[in-house]
Amino acid sequence: MALPPVYKVIALAGRRGAGKTTLAQFALRNSKELFGNSFTVGITGFAFAMKEYLNTALGVPRDILYGPDEIKNRLTHLSWSDWPGGPPHHYGYMTGREVMEEWARIVLRLDPDAGVRPCLAHIAANPQTIWIIEDLRRQWEIEALHNVGGKVIRLSRRIDDDKTTFTDSCFDNLTGWDASIDNANMTLADTQATFAKLLHRLLIMEPARHDKACS
Repeated sequence: MALPPVYKVIALAGRRGAGKTTLAQFALRNSKELFGNSFTVGITGFAFAMKEYLNTALGVPRDILYGPDEIKNRLTHLSWSDWPGGPPHHYGYMTGREVMEEWARIVLRLDPDAGVRPCLAHIAANPQTIWIIEDLRRQWEIEALHNVGGKVIRLSRRIDDDKTTFTDSCFDNLTGWDASIDNANMTLADTQATFAKLLHRLLIMEPARHDKACS
C-alpha cells in the first residue's frame, strides 16, 4: 500500500482564547523573517469548509466566522427557536460562536471527517506552502495530521469563565502532541519566540537569517 504524502503542516491546538489565531497570524506576517524566500505560509483550518458554508448558504458574515473571540460572540440573524435540536432553555438570537458550535455538532455527528477531508485536500493542492492549521480540537484530527507528516503544538492558555464550549470540552482529553507551549503566564513576545523556534525544530529546517526582528 502506498504511503501518504508528507507535507509541512503545523497545527495549533488549544481551548478558546489560547492564542491559536494570534500565532498563526504571526507566522503569516513574518514568513520571510522565519523562512526566508523558500516558502510561503498559509493559514487554514478543519472548520474552514463549514465556515464557508455558513457564510454562503446561511448568510453568517465572514468577519463573525473568522474574527477574534469578541467578534465571534456577536449576535447573528439566526434564532435558537429555528435551530433544529438546539439545547433547551436557549432563547433569542444565536452568536456566531454558537452557530459554529451547533453546526459542527450536527455535521460531525454525520461524518467525523467532514472537516478533515476538505482541509487536507486544500493542503495537498498547495504542497510548497507551510500550512498553519489554527483550530485543531479533536483526536481524529491529530491522527489524520500525523498520517501526512503534520505536527501538533498544544497551547496551555485558557480563559477561566463559565462559557466552556462543546469544542473546549473535546480538547481536554486529547493526546499525541508533538510539542507544547505553556503560554498561560508568558508574554506575547515570549510566546511568539518559542513558537518560532518550534516551527523550525518540528519542520526540520535551518533558521532563516533575520534581516529584521519579527513583530
